[in-house]
Amino acid sequence: MQSSHYTWRTVQDGKVRSSHADREGKVFLWTKPPKGGHPGEDFNCRCWAEQNVAEADKCYYKRLDKEEAQRKYEDHSAQLPSIEADIQNLKLEIEGYEYDLSILNQLYDAADIASNVITIPLPHTRIFGGFSVVAKVIFIAKIHETEAAMREKNAELKELEEIQRILLRDNERLRVKFKFSEQAYEQCMGS
Repeated sequence: MQSSHYTWRTVQDGKVRSSHADREGKVFLWTKPPKGGHPGEDFNCRCWAEQNVAEADKCYYKRLDKEEAQRKYEDHSAQLPSIEADIQNLKLEIEGYEYDLSILNQLYDAADIASNVITIPLPHTRIFGGFSVVAKVIFIAKIHETEAAMREKNAELKELEEIQRILLRDNERLRVKFKFSEQAYEQCMGS
């Protein structure tokens, strides 16, 4: 494994430049060289870079932690739009049932009025009144059927909203975990 860090080493004799002697044993990043460059880059410099495997390992695992946290956060976040769409669709279905109920109740009221108004003892009006009673029974059945379907959709909606609430909470927890692991990795790389 290639280390992103190295430890500055000198031969530790009287010929070592003072600026290089000050760097003896200090850890540097390959991507951020100290002023004057990396060991051995100056003219006649006998310093060298000692690979810092322990630092590389530490940052390597922090990078893996960061990547895993990011993957979990992104996978989890991808579920949210689908849940939101399902919730919106259920709300539209419930609105449709509410509209159907208002129409059915109006039709029931009209059939109720028709069955009560028809009192003239003519043969064709009795038939019409009978249709009104049958219509009322049909409307009552349809109203109960629609109310039952609406209760079922409301229960589904409540369940989906609870799932969404849990997903949002977990998503925030994963986002924070990802940010912390990202900061830990960046701090490791910058030290």
